[in-house]
Amino acid sequence: MSRFTLFFAKRFVQDATDAENELSLKAKVRLIASKRSPIPSPPATVSERKENSHFVPVKSETSVTLKTGEKRDARIISVSRYGVAIETEVLRVKDVILIGSTKVLFVRSAGSRAMFKFTRPLGFKLCNSQLIL
Repeated sequence: MSRFTLFFAKRFVQDATDAENELSLKAKVRLIASKRSPIPSPPATVSERKENSHFVPVKSETSVTLKTGEKRDARIISVSRYGVAIETEVLRVKDVILIGSTKVLFVRSAGSRAMFKFTRPLGFKLCNSQLIL
């Protein structure tokens, strides 16, 4: 156990002067260190993302919100856990910040179709045809 860790822990625990309290303090520090949250897993690789299934929700009509706050209609072409493809008449698709109520980042567009990445991947339980964006 490093001196820094012990020093840091002593600052928040009163009466750690005698040997018994110091041993107790060391045990508390070990307990705190053992309960650290695990390191988050790295983001999915391209091959893992492509393996995830794509689907079209039952309700494919949605709205897009632009940076200006203006709302327009759109149609969902495909959804995966990591993103969505839509068809819309919005001329500046790079200004889209919300699809339905979900925050998105622009990826690319082709004609009236555009692809967006979710700022947070959808939960596994949400990835089904009953999804409403």
